[in-house]
Amino acid sequence: MSNSQDLFQNTNLINIGDIPVSLETYVIYYNYHNRSGRTTINYPLLNLIDELVREGLHRKCKTLYYLASDRNEFKDVSPSVIGNYQIELKGNRYISGDGMQGGDEAYDNREYDASKGDLCLVFMMTKPSTTGFDWGGEDEVNHVHSFSSAGHVNATNFENVIFKWDTNKHNPAITKQDDPQAGTGLYVIHINKTALQYRHNDLVIDKEVAPSYAKFTPGLMNYHAEQDNFKFPSNGTMKLYATFSNDGLGQNGLTKDETNKIQKIFSKYQNQL
Repeated sequence: MSNSQDLFQNTNLINIGDIPVSLETYVIYYNYHNRSGRTTINYPLLNLIDELVREGLHRKCKTLYYLASDRNEFKDVSPSVIGNYQIELKGNRYISGDGMQGGDEAYDNREYDASKGDLCLVFMMTKPSTTGFDWGGEDEVNHVHSFSSAGHVNATNFENVIFKWDTNKHNPAITKQDDPQAGTGLYVIHINKTALQYRHNDLVIDKEVAPSYAKFTPGLMNYHAEQDNFKFPSNGTMKLYATFSNDGLGQNGLTKDETNKIQKIFSKYQNQL
């Protein structure tokens, strides 16, 4: 019997305190645990997964990466918690108990076509950047999808800009004036065709954005551009990154009740992870 099997069979995993964990949660976490090579069970992460499962939101989760490890081991953070995906790293990254720092290129190996389905991005910044992109990318030149918790990147048209969505490097969706908070905390950003709901901690902003005509191909703590050399790595630290979608637009996208639940669940475990 493997050490991982021993760990799971000798731990009271099906019941955490007085709260039973569903079999589906067990299977998701067991698969992730084996792929990551981690040697201990992260109970807050397990509880977070269980709440997503109980709300049926795990079926709408496209990927979820837990990016923290005290061992500075990239293999601990590279497999997705939900979904069988792997971060592709070209070079090195520093990993700590607070999360992943910027550096060489790292991709979540997914493409998102926002012209066909909604997209909800969820991520936790434990240290805000002072410059650079915390995520971003596109499969065509000049269709920018970007986020900077600094609200500043040392590039033309990116000063004072937190978030852009397919706006050919112009016309920011969210500026530092819109969200003057410190860049730490939980972000939940939902794009449904041209409807944007931007959430950062207790702040909620609803506005219209340009429709996306290019696929979103995110780099993590960097910018992933297929056809140009638009690289500005973040110097912040990200602990968790996830994407959700209902694979539809308008009324067929995620509802506000679902995005409320997503924010509530991740907020609950934010300081425990």
